[in-house]
Amino acid sequence: MKVDDVVTGIEVRTNDPYRSGVIGRAVELSLGSSFYARDWKTFYPGFFQALKVERVMMFVLLSFIMVVAGFIIIAVLITMIMEKSRDIAILKTMGCDDDAVLRVFAIQGFLIGVVGLAAGLGMGLLITSNLDVIQSTVERVAGFDVLPANVYQLQDLPYHVIPWQLAAISVIALVLSIGATLLPSWQASRMDPAEALRYE
Repeated sequence: MKVDDVVTGIEVRTNDPYRSGVIGRAVELSLGSSFYARDWKTFYPGFFQALKVERVMMFVLLSFIMVVAGFIIIAVLITMIMEKSRDIAILKTMGCDDDAVLRVFAIQGFLIGVVGLAAGLGMGLLITSNLDVIQSTVERVAGFDVLPANVYQLQDLPYHVIPWQLAAISVIALVLSIGATLLPSWQASRMDPAEALRYE
């Protein structure tokens, strides 16, 4: 239906796109019940639904990666215990109790987890903050547009760092790393010195 020169909509811009829903509701209240507001998220519902699904899948994928990292810590500690079995046996014959041996390997596994967590967070934040540089470099080297305008409504990859999510991931990673050290550390603390030194 043609409406000639009648105004059919008012566009409002904001400096914070993540508060578009709140600002839209404020505009509705100020204009009255005859008007309704749609923010930029409601224009592309399929796109944002895909992002939600991707977020869930990324969480599942990262959980599996952290579990695999936990098994790697277990394998590293077990290998180290096998290599250091003679040293552990000598320490125990000199009076080192089981709890002290357990603490040594538990602290070592914890430090492996902390160093890995710090490296992962640092690299992740560094890559995230330089997404535009990475995107332009990939486009220049590969020779094609990563986000073609006829497919996506975005010119670059948006990102938003949420501190509490980083904190939650860090806590989960630390808990997994500590849990991964328990079995090898317990195994080292229960080692029989006589059995370890039998063939020395």
